[in-house]
Amino acid sequence: MPPSTATCSTTSTCGPTSVGKASARSFSTKSGRHSPEGLVLHVFQQNIGARAFYERHGFTVLDTSDGSRNMENLPDMTLRWTPSSAR
Repeated sequence: MPPSTATCSTTSTCGPTSVGKASARSFSTKSGRHSPEGLVLHVFQQNIGARAFYERHGFTVLDTSDGSRNMENLPDMTLRWTPSSAR
């Protein structure tokens, strides 16, 4: 089964006050439970902290963009997480 690419009605973000807190880890854990086949998300390339977090949690880069596909016009990356049981 392919990873979830469903559009969500809400956006989940972690601001500077959340860095190193359990909220980001909780997001990762809950995402795995709700999308056991995997998931795809976007992160801004300049967000080094988020990129490092996702890399530590097994996300891999699918592609990069110059920012033309997002409202902020900032370069971004598409990341994918697939649990080892679905690989």
